[in-house]
Amino acid sequence: LGGQLVSSRAAEEAYRRENEQVVTEAVFLAATNYLAKVKVDPSGLGEFYTNRIPNYKLPVRVQASYVPFEAINFLTAAGKQLALETNLTAILEQMYQAQGTNYYKDAAGKVLAKEAALEKIKEERRHYMALREARKKANEFATELFELKPAKGEQLALLATKKGLAVKETTPFSQFDEPKDLNDSANGFAHTAFALTDAEPFATPVVGTNAVYVLAVKKRIPSEIPSLESIKAKVTEDFKDYLVDQEMQKAGAQIYQAVTNGLAKGKTFKAACEENKLTVVGLPAFSREERSLAEVDKHVGFPTFRSVAFDTQTGRGSN
Repeated sequence: LGGQLVSSRAAEEAYRRENEQVVTEAVFLAATNYLAKVKVDPSGLGEFYTNRIPNYKLPVRVQASYVPFEAINFLTAAGKQLALETNLTAILEQMYQAQGTNYYKDAAGKVLAKEAALEKIKEERRHYMALREARKKANEFATELFELKPAKGEQLALLATKKGLAVKETTPFSQFDEPKDLNDSANGFAHTAFALTDAEPFATPVVGTNAVYVLAVKKRIPSEIPSLESIKAKVTEDFKDYLVDQEMQKAGAQIYQAVTNGLAKGKTFKAACEENKLTVVGLPAFSREERSLAEVDKHVGFPTFRSVAFDTQTGRGSN
């Protein structure tokens, strides 16, 4: 339709650009095919590490001690509370309808039958009530902890031991990484730990998916640059990736030249590739609006592939 601000020609150009499709053929290179060509020599590894020292610098980290109040320990009590709810069936039915009949699925992603879904909702409610009870106990412990004087991080373990509660320790972690050995989705654990100070060594409990945590900082570790020997395995892996990438870049340049020469002689892309013992993958048509393509996604990021495809002239090979 004609418009005051956008001419019909401009609208047509925009429409065509958005909806135009391309059909491509591609050759994908796999890193595993070039690993055999990679040789890691000590001098090259040392130079690679030296040139990338900032990449290996470790941030400030903390090690925390904590007392977990796990929901699993309160499931029995939660089950008894659940049994006392006289309108439990109506509550479960309401939750089932509110989420939609296709919301609840099994581990394989298959939609559960209504009875199975209701049972799952019941278990989730029981877990929620157990976690609520765990939070209550954690708050009671934290309240007593806050009252201890002088306020020091060591008081956490002392009070826990006095009460017969388990005290655990994390491995060192940074401000933006939750402890890997926590085995729980406890968003806020790291943020809480880094906010603690000598003057205020304790904070309100952190609620996770499976437990509630009362924590204190055991140790602060300043930022440091690890020696090559201490992270040799990691640097070696990165160096291999770098060398493989270089080999693939070299192979890609040779393939581009061979295909370009073949196209110049009137051969098809597929024929030019097969002549050089390369496997060609034919792909379905796609437009600029496409966000993914399964045949491409398993090899390379589709947005990059899409951009290259539309920037390459018809009948030509891309760089």
